[in-house]
Amino acid sequence: MKEIPMPLKILFFGIILVIVFYVSYFIWDSISSESYTLDNVNEIHKQHISAVNNKSREDLKTDLNLATLNRNVQLHVDDSTHYFDRAEYYTQLARQDLALSDYTKAIELNSENMFYYWHRGRAYWVLNQYQEALDDYDRAIEIELPRGLTRKSKYTSVSYELDKMREERKELLKGLD
Repeated sequence: MKEIPMPLKILFFGIILVIVFYVSYFIWDSISSESYTLDNVNEIHKQHISAVNNKSREDLKTDLNLATLNRNVQLHVDDSTHYFDRAEYYTQLARQDLALSDYTKAIELNSENMFYYWHRGRAYWVLNQYQEALDDYDRAIEIELPRGLTRKSKYTSVSYELDKMREERKELLKGLD
């Protein structure tokens, strides 16, 4: 029996590969639910461009909320609650770096509000500034502790928040060791 020459083997192998490719393509094409024509591709491209160029309703709402908060801060320069509200908004957007200055300004305007220290401490914690977070937690506890001792009910919302703050402080101290 005569052996098949190598060029012929390569040719047969190539033909088999082409046949397998075409069969696979036609099977895939028949299974595919959407056929891509030039019109479909153009429509997909238009949708992509529209999505990139137009802000979503949520983005517009975010811009409007921030504009309102900025206006409130400008109109009520000496009111700590507006700085605190804007800082909370930045925190919701995961922008603790921007929130810190507003928390600090709120504390400058009202240094006896323990929540301002607590929330700024959380922002510091998220930013891995642990010593600053501990300092703020300690200050918040200093402010609230005398009030907490005079409360009749142990389960008021502020006492609950104070307990929560103490637990966060303990976790933070564990992380520093």
